[in-house]
Amino acid sequence: MRTLLTGAGVALIARIMAAVATFLIAVLISNSMPLTESGLFFLGLAICSLGVVIGKLGFDHSIVRVVAAEADQGGRGAVWRVYRQALARVALFSFLLLALISGALFSAVYVFSLPKTYAFVLSVMSVGIPLLALTHVQAEVMRGVGAIGWSSFFLMTFVPTVFVFSLMYVDDNSALKAAVIYVLSCLLALVVSYIFVRRCLAGVPEKKASFLNGGVRLFSASLWLVSFLSAFNQSIAQLMLGVFGLVDQVAFFSASQRVAVVIGFCLMAFNAVLGPKFARLYHDGRFEDVARLTRYSLISLWIFGFPIFIIVFSFSKEILGFFGNQFVGAHDVLIILAFGQLVNLVTGPVGTLLVMSGNESLMRLSLVLSVLLNCACSLLLVPFFSVVGTAVAALFGVLLQNCLGVMFVAKRLNINVFKVWV
Repeated sequence: MRTLLTGAGVALIARIMAAVATFLIAVLISNSMPLTESGLFFLGLAICSLGVVIGKLGFDHSIVRVVAAEADQGGRGAVWRVYRQALARVALFSFLLLALISGALFSAVYVFSLPKTYAFVLSVMSVGIPLLALTHVQAEVMRGVGAIGWSSFFLMTFVPTVFVFSLMYVDDNSALKAAVIYVLSCLLALVVSYIFVRRCLAGVPEKKASFLNGGVRLFSASLWLVSFLSAFNQSIAQLMLGVFGLVDQVAFFSASQRVAVVIGFCLMAFNAVLGPKFARLYHDGRFEDVARLTRYSLISLWIFGFPIFIIVFSFSKEILGFFGNQFVGAHDVLIILAFGQLVNLVTGPVGTLLVMSGNESLMRLSLVLSVLLNCACSLLLVPFFSVVGTAVAALFGVLLQNCLGVMFVAKRLNINVFKVWV
C-alpha cells in the first residue's frame, strides 16, 4: 500500500504540474487569440493527440507489461530488444500517418472548400504526432523498469511546461505560431527522453535467460485498438464540432474539458502505478492481491477526487472566467463534463485492470459501444444544442463504458469494485 501511494504521489505531482501548464496554455491561447483562432489550435491539438495514439500502435501498454516482467527477472537484453523494436515500428508508422493526415487536409481544401489556413495550421500541428509517439514509447519503457517519476514527467509534464513558458515570450500569438512552438516542444521532449531512457535501462541487470525465450512479442494489435478507441472517445466532441463548422465552439469545449479533467487526476496518477503492478500480480497468480489492490486504490480515489469535484461544480463560472468573459457562458458544459469525471472516480481503475489482466477484448467491447453511443448522440444533439450537445454525448459515453467495465471485472475477475470496506 505504501509503495502504491508513493508511486501514485509521484505521478500525481507530475499530473498536477501538467495540469497547471495545460490550464495556463488554455488561458493564454484563449486570451491572446480570436475565438476562431484558439478553436483552430485546440482542434489541431485534438487531431495530434488522436494521431499519437494511433501512431503508437498500442505498444505503450504492451511495453509496460513485457518490460516490467523482464526488469524483475533481470532481462536487460530482452528489455533492449523490446525498446528498439517498438521505437523502429512506431517511427515508421507514425511518419506514414503524418503524411496521410497532411495529404488528407490539403485535399479537403479543394474537395470540401476547407480554408487553406486551416489546413496549413492543422498540418503543422500534426508534425508533433511522430515526435510525441516516440517520446511516449520511451516514457513507457521507463515506467516498465520502475522509473515512474521520469515516465510521468515525459508522458504528461514536459511538453506542456516547455510550451507554456515558450508561449509567454511570444507576442501577437496566432494559431500558426502556437503550432510551431508546440512542435518544437515535442522535438525537445523526444531528445531529452532518449537521454533519460538510456540511463534508466543501464540500471537493469543482465542475465542469460529470458522468459521471452528469444522472441519479443508485443501484443499490440488489440491494445492499439483499445488505445485508439479511448482517445477517439475523448476527441469526438472537437472533431464533431469541426465537422459541423463550429470551430469557435471547440474553444469552449476544450477549455471546459481542461478544467474537468482535473477531477480525474487521481485516477490517472494511480493508473500510472497500477498498470505494471496489476500485470505482475496477475502474471504470478496472486488474484486476491489484485482484488485488494483494486479496492485500496478505489478508496484513495474517492478520498482525494471527490473534493475536487465539489470545487469545480461550485465555482464553474469563476473558473471559466480565467479564459475570458465569453467563456463563462459555457459553465453548463463544464458541469456536465465534471459529472463524467465523477463517474470515472466512482468506478475506479477497471479499464487498466482489464487490459493488464489480458482481457483486452472486454475493454475493447466496452469502448466500441461507448464510441458508437457517443457518435450517435453527437450527430443527433450537436445540430440543435451545439457544444452542450457534445458534452451530453460525452457523458452518456462515459457512463456506458464504466458501467460495462464494472460488470466485466465482476464477471471475469470476480472483483466487485464497490466492496471497498470488506
